[in-house]
Amino acid sequence: MFEKPALDISWEDWNLILDTNLRGSFFVSQAVARRMIPRRYGRIVNIGSVTSVSGYARPRTIRGQPGGIRQLTMSLADDWGKHGVTVNCLAPGWFRTEQNKVLYENKEWVDYLCDRIPVKRPGQPQDLDAAVVFLAAESSRYVTGQTLLVDGGISTGAVPALAPVGPTNRRRRKRCPGSENMSRTSFRRGILAASLSLFFLTVAFCDAAGRCPKGFAVYFVDVEGGQATLFVTPVGQSLLIDTGWPGFDGRDADRIVAAVKLAGISKIDYVLITHFHNDHVGGVPQLVARIP
Repeated sequence: MFEKPALDISWEDWNLILDTNLRGSFFVSQAVARRMIPRRYGRIVNIGSVTSVSGYARPRTIRGQPGGIRQLTMSLADDWGKHGVTVNCLAPGWFRTEQNKVLYENKEWVDYLCDRIPVKRPGQPQDLDAAVVFLAAESSRYVTGQTLLVDGGISTGAVPALAPVGPTNRRRRKRCPGSENMSRTSFRRGILAASLSLFFLTVAFCDAAGRCPKGFAVYFVDVEGGQATLFVTPVGQSLLIDTGWPGFDGRDADRIVAAVKLAGISKIDYVLITHFHNDHVGGVPQLVARIP
């Protein structure tokens, strides 16, 4: 779907991406802002992309929504700043993920990509850590409505001012470091970084003076789709990301319930589905039957 020419993209293709990424970002922000505003404190970090500020020809289906995320971020920042709630956008550049990993199997394309990135490599999951923490921290209290690019400099759009020198009149491209397959550990660090940014949308447990308890618990649950993640705040609020597969006699739901019990909570306050494949959302009915 993502590589369809613009003339072939259907109404359903377009809505699938916009519903998940743009509509979802707005309504999650709205839901948590209702709790943050009475407390006069909150940090919302939307996830955009380098394509929020730069144009790319392909994949065309998803190119519209990052620009929308950027505009949404600025609009909400203007609305909620007077209530002590900041809204910013984290915009990663080119990172290897499960969704785009097929691109990184093409060495010629990877070398072409790295030739355009000033630091000469794609992003690694840990490159996002400090940016997410900063935008969600008290130290960013005077930063709102901004899009923070973590892209290795590709958004500079720099090109050589002089023609390359050599018999072939072409620049010699070096192999891009970091283009090898990402290890499972590195991938999970990437999931953690993204999950943290989503979780900070829900940390609406500060008091009216802006005092917030430190620390929260994160539980990783092995499910058929890869991983479900349970976040629990110091005051017992909880967020579950993905619910696993419905098969195996409710095995995934049982594993999530075990994590809930280990966390010492009796219910799950929020459930966030990253995308609507059966191995991410299929476990909802079984989970609802086991826990509120």
